[in-house]
Amino acid sequence: MVNSQEKGKRGERAMVRFLRDNGFPAAERTKAGKRDDPGDIWVHGIVAPPPIIVSVKNGYTPDPHPGTGQWQDWWADLSTTCLALGGTNTLGLLCHARVGKSDPLYWRWWVDLGWFWDIFDDMGPVQITGGQALRLMRMWK
Repeated sequence: MVNSQEKGKRGERAMVRFLRDNGFPAAERTKAGKRDDPGDIWVHGIVAPPPIIVSVKNGYTPDPHPGTGQWQDWWADLSTTCLALGGTNTLGLLCHARVGKSDPLYWRWWVDLGWFWDIFDDMGPVQITGGQALRLMRMWK
């Protein structure tokens, strides 16, 4: 049996491979516990801001729902990290691995609704597809 920490690392490594294979060669996994921790996956080296942070969750619950306390904690952590790194111009994505799906394209993705109207205020999370997440991230390439 694999512990949850190892599942988390496995999910993060899969996400880095996915991002690199889809046009983000500078995507990297950050080390947990780092003092200025930029989140699970940091996409840097992009010509124009904002930086992109992808928070990867793997091995917790089969189908997380934004109404649960655990999910709200994940969203709050991501929001805090994004504000600390680049203010309201940091694109934060929350991604949860789905059981039986090894490709992050088919995982569950969430982003702040404000990104779809170029309003960088916290309007709340909306679930999107992996393809939509890639298109959103490519806007800053």
